[in-house]
Amino acid sequence: MLDDDVAAFVSTIGERAANECLEHLPMFVQQNKPLKFANTLFRFFSNLQGLLKPSHQERAAHLPNF
Repeated sequence: MLDDDVAAFVSTIGERAANECLEHLPMFVQQNKPLKFANTLFRFFSNLQGLLKPSHQERAAHLPNF
């Protein structure tokens, strides 16, 4: 049951994120700021991952190294 709730939550958040991206993408493109758009997406999904994984070490292990 909890897994279904988490899956529904992630699905809803993913749908909202996709809608937000589509809504704001023209602004980022018009301003020629694709890197800012990519950083915004990265922060969003990092924060979402943080909600799903409580441990900071576990959360950090899944983030890409730059």
